[in-house]
Amino acid sequence: MDEETTLVEYRTEQDGDKFVAFDSTGELVGAYDSEEQARTDVERAKLEDAMYKHSKILFHAALASVMSSFDVDRDTARYWVSTAAEAN
Repeated sequence: MDEETTLVEYRTEQDGDKFVAFDSTGELVGAYDSEEQARTDVERAKLEDAMYKHSKILFHAALASVMSSFDVDRDTARYWVSTAAEAN
């Protein structure tokens, strides 16, 4: 399983009078005054991870669709999908 498909795990630890949260890569998520604040931010990070992974799946599906529909290469499809995504 590559790094992209591996789920990020989180943990919280008490460090003196603070609670710290880390992800499974060892990156500090944040330091908090309470364990509840740490857990709340970990839940936010998990939600962001899920939205990122879902959006990435949709992006790759859109690329494949444009490539197939218009017989263009990946770079061209990426340009048009990205351009369309930026349009409001």
